[in-house]
Amino acid sequence: MNRLEDVIDLRKFGEFQDDMAQATGLAIITVDAKGQPLTHHSGCSDFCSMIRSNTHLSKYCQKCDSRGGLEAARTGKPFIYRCHMGIVDLAVPIVIENHYLGAFMAGQILTDEDQLKKLEKFGFSGVDINDHDKYLETYHDLQLMPFNKFNAIARMIHFMNNQILNQKANQIVGKDKKLGAKPLSRAERIKSTNDRMRTDFRFRESSGNSKVEMHKLLENADTSTKQQSAESKNAYFSQSQTRTLNKILEPALTYIEKNYQENITLQKVAEVSNISSYYFSRLFKKEMGVNFSIYLKQRKIAKGKELLIQTSFPIENIATRLGYYEAGYFTKVFKQSEGITPSEYRKGIRINAL
Repeated sequence: MNRLEDVIDLRKFGEFQDDMAQATGLAIITVDAKGQPLTHHSGCSDFCSMIRSNTHLSKYCQKCDSRGGLEAARTGKPFIYRCHMGIVDLAVPIVIENHYLGAFMAGQILTDEDQLKKLEKFGFSGVDINDHDKYLETYHDLQLMPFNKFNAIARMIHFMNNQILNQKANQIVGKDKKLGAKPLSRAERIKSTNDRMRTDFRFRESSGNSKVEMHKLLENADTSTKQQSAESKNAYFSQSQTRTLNKILEPALTYIEKNYQENITLQKVAEVSNISSYYFSRLFKKEMGVNFSIYLKQRKIAKGKELLIQTSFPIENIATRLGYYEAGYFTKVFKQSEGITPSEYRKGIRINAL
């Protein structure tokens, strides 16, 4: 499910936005995850019609729509901002089954000066309205709306949008049930993902020289200068376990969990999330606390630990299952991360299990 037009009737959606535009006095349009229009522009102002008819400026309009939708999806609520021309718009995210498919854009207004200064402005087109009489005249014709009213309309659109999308999501789940599928709830999916991320194993104190030596070896590994400190690593996993996963990133995280044995690229996970590689990289670092490449390596190491503990597979087989072409390289990466080799790790587990 990567396209909005595959899951909702855009013609009916367009009729809905026509009614909303007439009721609120706002200009409204539905765009995909890249900011490209999917419906006609309901109630578009003369000012914005003129700006969007300019080939140069229309590119900035699309970028604003894309950025606004992504920010709304990231926060999970309406996002109000100023476009590149300085007027006020809002974006309501369209998310179905944790897939960000686009946004419901509304606005083209002016608002209270004190509130206007607080809003984030997207992009700089280099065009000064005061230098263009044709723009200036239509600019002053834009609707001036109190910010509290605009914010209330944003919440109303968000609520109505959610009702429509929840109904569509239930229809999708209903079809899955008819096919015998048993979809997990959002809470179950998050719990399942978090459970798989618990890789900080604690070793019990034991008597016996060999056990004591191995225990010391594991302790030394935790403080090795060749790996992350135990404190920072534990803090990272603790944050990961308690964080509500970002809706935009969930498809990518799910893809990683299911395909960790493959050579997963940044471009691929960005494509799964319906966003650009550049924005995915920034968002991933912001939400997860680490770069994508580091996260992917940690997930492979975590899966490797599970296999070392739960199976008797040779190291070569485990390396292959994790997508490493050479066991030696897997051993090198594992030791860099954990301070000990996979064989030493497995031996330590077995000794402490006695």
